Amino acid sequence: MNMIKQCIEITEKIYPEVLKIRRHLHSHPELSEQEIETSKFISQILNSLSIENEHTSNSGITATLYGSHPQNKNLTIAIRADMDALPIEEKTGLPFASNFPGKMHACGHDMHTAILLGTAMLLSKIKHELKGNIRFIFEPAEETVGGAKVMIEEGVLKSPDVSAVIGLHVQPELPCGSVGFVKGTMCAASCEFTLIVKGTGCHGAHPDQGSDPILAAASVICALQSIISRNTPPTDPSVITIGSIQGGKKGNIIPDKVICTGIIRSLTEDGRIFIKERLRSLSHLIACGMGCECDIEFKDSYPPLINDDVLLQTMTALSNQVFGKDKVHISDIPSMGADDFAYFSREVPSLYFDIGVAHENTSLNFPIHSEKFNPKEEAIKTGILAEALGVLKMFE
Repeated sequence: MNMIKQCIEITEKIYPEVLKIRRHLHSHPELSEQEIETSKFISQILNSLSIENEHTSNSGITATLYGSHPQNKNLTIAIRADMDALPIEEKTGLPFASNFPGKMHACGHDMHTAILLGTAMLLSKIKHELKGNIRFIFEPAEETVGGAKVMIEEGVLKSPDVSAVIGLHVQPELPCGSVGFVKGTMCAASCEFTLIVKGTGCHGAHPDQGSDPILAAASVICALQSIISRNTPPTDPSVITIGSIQGGKKGNIIPDKVICTGIIRSLTEDGRIFIKERLRSLSHLIACGMGCECDIEFKDSYPPLINDDVLLQTMTALSNQVFGKDKVHISDIPSMGADDFAYFSREVPSLYFDIGVAHENTSLNFPIHSEKFNPKEEAIKTGILAEALGVLKMFE
């Protein structure tokens, strides 16, 4: 039987079970670094499929399905799904909504995990056809510390060595049944920072007797945007955002300190380094010029996520064949968002792509991280087929 037709038939048969898995995960969300029960649930399903698995990175799961075909027996392709939820109060009104107040799968990680388990179900049914091995990576803490980095450090890409990694993300801006690919750089590098402006407190009626850190911080915040508009090339998109300002407790008292937190986004590592250096220099000079001091702390987050050209060509050609050219969207416009799948792309050839989850009824569509985010569940089939057939194609 034609492999595509066979996989479509298997996907249709297992879909009701995978749907139940997704709804269970959605109603039992766990936050980053707390995915204990989620991890146990995943392991139980993998055990039922006779796929060997182990707990890594506290609540992460690594599983491997070994192909029985003699060809390419040392070739291993990995598929990754993240599984943590967000600290959001769900307001979807779904019958399988979150059972835990203040926790919700608002980014689709329940879909990602269910899809990867469905992919494992499908591939386990055609194990005798596999011309290589599949590593299933269920990653914790994508939303916070970046579980991918820890899992890589613990050897998730070793024993056997992984040759490539693919992964997907739900995309509410694409119609259900479609897939989306981005050429080259898909997501930006990220860096969090804390800026502390120190002055000398005094009475608001006598500002000459102190050094106003609020005025200095305001000047710094405004000046930071000149880094983007005047110090970085217009063809190299970057972002500096100040997200919080804390300083003072009373309207007639000038405080001695203001704390600002923000984030940097850049499409290149060099761009991130340059912005950090310029931000430090500019903040210091402005604060000093206004009689204050400025300390800044940087915390690098995820690197840029770069898709491999060969994998992209393989997956787009396959998607055209499986889903139809009208369902395949290809772009060269990156997102300034960040995803820790980037750590995989830094180690081995990798491809991250989107699957559409939009409803025909547009009133049901909400962005990710919304308390009303409700992806169309039929997209699970698209995800399973893309992952399973993608791996099979890479084995050829």
